[in-house]
Amino acid sequence: MLVATMFSTPHEKALRRLVRRYQDAVLANPRDLGMRMKLAHAFQLLGRVSDATDELTVVAKLAARAGRGLEALATLQAILALDPHHTETQRLLAQLRRQPPPLPRPPRLRTPAWCAPPSKTTR
Repeated sequence: MLVATMFSTPHEKALRRLVRRYQDAVLANPRDLGMRMKLAHAFQLLGRVSDATDELTVVAKLAARAGRGLEALATLQAILALDPHHTETQRLLAQLRRQPPPLPRPPRLRTPAWCAPPSKTTR
């Protein structure tokens, strides 16, 4: 690791600092999908594909749990673009495609005031 640090470019050093900042931010807020995406991208730029796919896998799982299936699907496809043989992603993608899409929540209707039952008042 010392040799890699000695011969790294200023760009790589800046990316490593950025990775540390992103990692601190992810530790502070593990459900921040945007920060995890930034961390994965920084890993990818540094050539750390395994770390990038790990972060993207977490993003996909969190998005799927939150009912954001399309985002999860796109993230899984991004993982396969980085590593076409990533078996966990292939399994998650198959699982996600088997699940029916969640039904949208019906709108919450308010009863107009003129339809409300009369209030009980004592005189």
